[in-house]
Amino acid sequence: MQAMEQPRVEKDKRILIFEAAVAVFSQRGFHEAKMEEIAARAGVGKGTVYEYFPSKLELFQEMIKGGLTLYSESLFSKLEEVSNLRERLKWMFMLHLQFTAQYRDLAKIIFGDHTSINDEMRQWLMSQRDEKVAKLASLIAEQKHEGQIRNIDPRFMAHIIAGIIGALCYPIIFENQQVDVKNLAEQAVDIIFYGIAARSGT
Repeated sequence: MQAMEQPRVEKDKRILIFEAAVAVFSQRGFHEAKMEEIAARAGVGKGTVYEYFPSKLELFQEMIKGGLTLYSESLFSKLEEVSNLRERLKWMFMLHLQFTAQYRDLAKIIFGDHTSINDEMRQWLMSQRDEKVAKLASLIAEQKHEGQIRNIDPRFMAHIIAGIIGALCYPIIFENQQVDVKNLAEQAVDIIFYGIAARSGT
């Protein structure tokens, strides 16, 4: 029986360490964060932390990877359920904003300063962003082919949308602002579809 229960205990410790690390790194930053503080916050010994993560850098990078994986899975699984580009974009904005608000500390690390990571991790982050942009560009190209939107460069438009999404999250992460997720998403999508020029008759 003990052999069957061991994986659950190990998983619990790893999660405790992960959650403690998110709190400490988000508050202190990579350089000021101490493994001793992470261990104390997780309620485990410092040696236990090193059993799971050989270094502070590896723990930091694993947090970013885990957070981005969680984010990507929640985002693209929902987009597969919607076919209309406008609705897809609205859901993309909403899910991104909701994720940022719900996991504020984690989002601060994921979308913050990555000067502390190594080249391998930096390449991985770039590949994740490229994958997101490629998927979004594919959705735009599909709608363009069907005549739902005008003749634009799908990848260029995907980069613009990704930039807008990131900019909207800054006040939530770094200024602790509370936002109306649905309203903000609808406004952003309106701007993308109609621009900022005044419409005739309005």
